[in-house]
Order: sequence, then structure tokens, then C-alpha cells
Amino acid sequence: MIRIERRLSTPRWIIPAVTIGSLFVAFVLAGVLLLCSGHDPITTYQAMVQAGFTRHGALSATLTNATPLMLTGLCAGVAFRMRVYN
Repeated sequence: MIRIERRLSTPRWIIPAVTIGSLFVAFVLAGVLLLCSGHDPITTYQAMVQAGFTRHGALSATLTNATPLMLTGLCAGVAFRMRVYN
């Protein structure tokens, strides 16, 4: 029988390792989906970075479009923390 228990102490390396590992797995799975659909993953990722960050005015446009999403997530997080559900 398998029993799941909470760790008493979390090693310092595990939080960044999980974050980096999750991002790596997400990029690999998205790359597989891009390959299945007939697109080159490397070219697609390069275009995404250029369109979102490196072109003239791209960073400000990205932050402008992301601000409502970040504020909505923050508001939902506060409401869930207070156990207020609609």
C-alpha cells in the first residue's frame, strides 16, 4: 500500500529544480505537438520570443496585454485565500 506523507523539511534545491523541470517538460511537449502539426519548434519558439520581447515596442505591448491577466489572477488568489467563493 502506498502512503503519501508531507515532508517535514523541504530541501532548498527542490523548488527551483521543480520549476525548471516543469518548464523543460512543457517546452518539450509543446515541441512534440508542433512537430506533429508540421511546424519547426525552434523557429516557432524564436518567433515567439522576438514577437514578445525583442522587437521594438514588443516588451511594453506584452506587459500591457498581460497586466489584466496578472491582476485577475491576483484577485482570484486573494479571494481563494480568504475562502470567498462565488
